[in-house]
Amino acid sequence: MKSQKRIVKRKNLISQTLGNKTFILNPEESDFIYELNSTASIIWTLMSNNMPLQELAKKAGEKLGISDKKAYNEVKSFISDLNKSKLVMIK
Repeated sequence: MKSQKRIVKRKNLISQTLGNKTFILNPEESDFIYELNSTASIIWTLMSNNMPLQELAKKAGEKLGISDKKAYNEVKSFISDLNKSKLVMIK
């Protein structure tokens, strides 16, 4: 996954944050509700800013207090999981 690719949330998703967790439903793909932990919730929220992967990872690292390299690897893995679950598109 190239660092200049933009990660876009799919349309028609329903998401709600409760406490430090986020719950996502894609009514077009399934009736399964995805539960994001606090780290994934931070990344999910940052994705609303339509920034490239590299910048998204940097911002996530700042919020989570981890190195840029670790943040990049965490974000890349999370985005890959979201893509497999058809919750995001990579442009």
